[in-house]
Amino acid sequence: MSQLQSVKGTLLHLLNNQMKVVDKLLTKISEDAVNFKPCGDESSLSLGELVAHMYEMVFAYSKAVRKGKLENEDFAEIPTPKTGATLDQIKDYIKKIKTYFHETLESLTEDKLQQEITFHCWHGFKLAGIQALMTIQEEVVHHRGQLTLYIRLLGIKLPVGFIYDYS
Repeated sequence: MSQLQSVKGTLLHLLNNQMKVVDKLLTKISEDAVNFKPCGDESSLSLGELVAHMYEMVFAYSKAVRKGKLENEDFAEIPTPKTGATLDQIKDYIKKIKTYFHETLESLTEDKLQQEITFHCWHGFKLAGIQALMTIQEEVVHHRGQLTLYIRLLGIKLPVGFIYDYS
């Protein structure tokens, strides 16, 4: 199996299994829970902001690999829902990001995996394309765990094994 096939397979697994759990978690919350903050202060993201941020990172790293760099203005292409967004607005954003992510995977080449990407929007740090794409998985796993905790803090009970979905 080529590196390209391996990366695509890993990222498709991410989209089709790990991110599917996020979608299921969203079905457990009500509209009034979207603005829930576990700490109640300005330093924490609301539940809705957390989900939007998770998908924003999927977009950001995908965009960087497609373009070869990432700049602040790139985020305007698919604007991230902000504080006060509704659950429907967040779900619409997720749908757009998933489509963008699929398109990224379809257009992925070995050259894109090897290219050096400069993240101008984040102090100019650099990653190879494959590192940027693998960072998506780290972001999703990290924030999915946070989302699960938020939902538990809201008193919503989740069945054992809910964090896995291989259906």
